[in-house]
Amino acid sequence: MSKLIKCNMKKGKQYFMVCILALATNVSHGQIKNFNLFIKSIKEKKEQKAAAAKVSPKAEQIKKVPKTDTLVKVQKVPKTDTTQFADLLKQKTKWVKDLAIKANQKLLANTSENNVYIFGGINFSKQYINTGNYNSNFSYDLANYNKAAFKPGYFAGFRLDGKYKQKHKYAFIMSLNKIASGTSYNDPKTLAPFLGTYSKFKADDQFFTLSTALYYKKLLTIGDTSKRKFYIVGGPSIETRLSGQSTDNLVNYNYHRFLLRGDLGLEFDNRSNYTIFLHYKQGITSFTRSPISTTMNSVELGVMLKANDIF
Repeated sequence: MSKLIKCNMKKGKQYFMVCILALATNVSHGQIKNFNLFIKSIKEKKEQKAAAAKVSPKAEQIKKVPKTDTLVKVQKVPKTDTTQFADLLKQKTKWVKDLAIKANQKLLANTSENNVYIFGGINFSKQYINTGNYNSNFSYDLANYNKAAFKPGYFAGFRLDGKYKQKHKYAFIMSLNKIASGTSYNDPKTLAPFLGTYSKFKADDQFFTLSTALYYKKLLTIGDTSKRKFYIVGGPSIETRLSGQSTDNLVNYNYHRFLLRGDLGLEFDNRSNYTIFLHYKQGITSFTRSPISTTMNSVELGVMLKANDIF
């Protein structure tokens, strides 16, 4: 109890709490003084931290800087490599776009008498195949696959006809084609008398393609050309294979995506009411990858009408 009275005579809440702790634990008054020095040192450290937490003069100066100055400093920040690349990309894109517009304007300025046609018809196709030294784990009896005949398919698309520089007639063609192809193997293998002709490669005979062609048209002076016109047309075409490959050919990805062909045809224009055409398409590049060589040839028979007469 005497310890408690001495503690009350001291000022300070923390010191009083220390005295209570001393009574509870039966600690001497001298030990309380030493513990109070420890408490005092903790208090001084807290005051030092509070003084350090005050705003520094540099921070005060930053706060006093007007917003306009901050904006000026942001504008002076140098551009990064990403920003420079984005600006360069925009410039190049604009240059290509302007170049394409100028080329299109120049092309349209040099073309005239443009007419759009809708056409469709039937095609007959056949593949001529040389397997070379191609080898696989499969063997196919050619009695079931060597069908040396032109098989029928169909096609439909649109066509733009016109004149270039008031002199040269042309036609730009795009069509979707369903091709069913016969197959003719030029170098079949045989193992007589046990096996007949066979091959390690089985050609696909069903394709779905997008055809793009550019033709040059030449008027033939036959009969009265004011009523009926005969044209001979020719030019390159590109077949883009849209369909997949069979499972057997998918193992080695035997078929190419693109096929280049040369087209030649005859067209009959009856008083501008309709046009009947017959085109022959000769394969220029191989439709299959080396060492297999495949030439795809087709014959197209169709009719086309002006789009203005239909719609």
